[in-house]
Amino acid sequence: MRRFLFILVALSLVGGAASWLIGADAPRTKPGSPAVQELAVAPDVAHKESAIAANEDLLEDPLEAPVDPRLEQRERAAQEIRNLLSCEQSNSCPQDNSDPRASYFLLGDLLVEKLRNFEAQFSDTPGFDAQAELLVAELLSHRNGHVQAEAVRFMSEREPNVTHARLLLSELEGTADGKLLVKALPELARYPGLEPEVRGLFERTLRSGSISASRELAQNLGPYLNDGNVEFYTALARELPGQAAKTRYLKATLEAYERGQ
Repeated sequence: MRRFLFILVALSLVGGAASWLIGADAPRTKPGSPAVQELAVAPDVAHKESAIAANEDLLEDPLEAPVDPRLEQRERAAQEIRNLLSCEQSNSCPQDNSDPRASYFLLGDLLVEKLRNFEAQFSDTPGFDAQAELLVAELLSHRNGHVQAEAVRFMSEREPNVTHARLLLSELEGTADGKLLVKALPELARYPGLEPEVRGLFERTLRSGSISASRELAQNLGPYLNDGNVEFYTALARELPGQAAKTRYLKATLEAYERGQ
């Protein structure tokens, strides 16, 4: 029995010693060992998660810049003008039954008023000139002479636009509206490159145009005369009917031009 107990004690001592020797021989954990690396990864993981979150924020749609309320107001005002310009197509024109032509003049007055208000309120807003040019083309094509005259005024306050000038020439062809023709003279003078087309229009008007248009043109041709075309109109005056009022007016205009030189 004593021998058996002795053997057990001996075995316990040997086992403890072996465990101590194994522990002593095992390398100590150093910084950079797997255990420490596992702890060091945590900041990297946090950084990656932060980066992912940032990228997700970038993928989100950016907030749209607030729209200038004046631009929205301008668009509504422009649409009101376009609606009036096309009101005959929709049978929605303002009516004044006090006179057969009262509605015609009412529409013209409303369009002129709205265009002037449009210019006064929004001429300082971005993109105004581009939008206004689109409206001018529609105004020039309108059948109302008051509206066309307002379009000419609008053109005169801006840089020359050859497209609009050509459209104006086409609208003046055969017109009986002498006052519109007179308003167009200073504007057409800004386009020396269109001299042949303008000269042709004036010649046809003086030769065979309406009484109103031919007389108004003959009396008010002065601003358009220059050294390059005065001989043409002098020769034309000699070919017109001698007793016609338009001929007398044209000769008087030519004489005034010569005196002013």
